[in-house]
Amino acid sequence: MPGLTSSTSVVLTRDGPLFVVALLDGENRFTRAFLDGFNAALDYIEKTVEDAGDAEDAALVTVVDPASKYFSNGLDLSLISGQYLIEASQLLGRIVSFRIPTVAAVSGHAFAGGCLLALAHDFRVMRADRGFICMNEIDLKMAIPASLMSLIRAKVSSPAYLTRMILLGERFSAAEAIKGGFVDEAHTGSAETIAGAKALARKVAPKARAGIAIRGLKEEMYREAVPLLRTGVMGAAAKLAMWSNGWSRALGKGVSDHTLCFQLGYAREKVWHKCGTVA
Repeated sequence: MPGLTSSTSVVLTRDGPLFVVALLDGENRFTRAFLDGFNAALDYIEKTVEDAGDAEDAALVTVVDPASKYFSNGLDLSLISGQYLIEASQLLGRIVSFRIPTVAAVSGHAFAGGCLLALAHDFRVMRADRGFICMNEIDLKMAIPASLMSLIRAKVSSPAYLTRMILLGERFSAAEAIKGGFVDEAHTGSAETIAGAKALARKVAPKARAGIAIRGLKEEMYREAVPLLRTGVMGAAAKLAMWSNGWSRALGKGVSDHTLCFQLGYAREKVWHKCGTVA
């Protein structure tokens, strides 16, 4: 079935009251095509819902190819820059505060940015017999920007599970994630997981008739995370880690210290001694 937008890696279709966003690019990393395609899908859904006057059942459900090993493998490290992280944060912020209910069908691994993508949805349905959800930045010697950490704190409310996720980089199965309160349902098999997510989406779709109030409710529920995601705030620890650890090495572009520091948004700050001459 042809998509409702022009993207081939993020394909939007309708299934009754459901807007189905299908991620079809293998690892489903946050490439430029991914960011543009997902934003285009959200634009289309918002306009369609607004044109209907909030008078119809509606829900967004994000799925992947049933044969895919991954739900999403996260950020594209070859694109890492301050601007890229802002754009990734802003996409997640749009999903967190989206004006209709959202459900993620996590039928494959959700690592790092993929975990964040799942958490950005209102509900998560995960495959029980295969796949993990995790934040593995500690094993990559990377800090997590403030905007993205605020999303994790908003959705992983248990201090014990938050510690295991962030400081241990633990890979959670569906059963363990349900215990931790950040996955809602589990099903055996990829197709069954997607079907379960769609069933849940249909169940909550009537809530879309509340209109723009849904966005207001989400903004209040996640009042710390939403503003940070919309602005892509990084935080000092993430800036330093981008210089000294994996993210800066991933760039591999041979740019000067001065240029790189401007890319990461912290040139001429005295604390960043590696930025060269500072005032």
